[in-house]
Amino acid sequence: MNLTLGNPIGGLILDSRKTATLTIIDNTNSVPIQFTAVSLVSADQVRLTLSTQTGRPYVLQATTNFPNWVSIQTNTATTNFLQFFDNGVLGSRQRFYRAASF
Repeated sequence: MNLTLGNPIGGLILDSRKTATLTIIDNTNSVPIQFTAVSLVSADQVRLTLSTQTGRPYVLQATTNFPNWVSIQTNTATTNFLQFFDNGVLGSRQRFYRAASF
């Protein structure tokens, strides 16, 4: 694989290096992120359970209007399942969730 780096906007060039290192991480053995359970704990709290891979960090995000996502909680999985709690559901007519690993 060849990687070519350029400066199309003519900005600052930090040094004269001609090579770069690209690291590709193979995630083929990773567990797909999936909501396995969603339950209402109280009038203002929802519990969401994700299938996870031990040792990986995950973030739960929520929105009521798809352009604006808010991070609710970030945790590192210690088992194959991770629970998140959203304490901000009171007053929301509808709320959507997504999760990601980084």
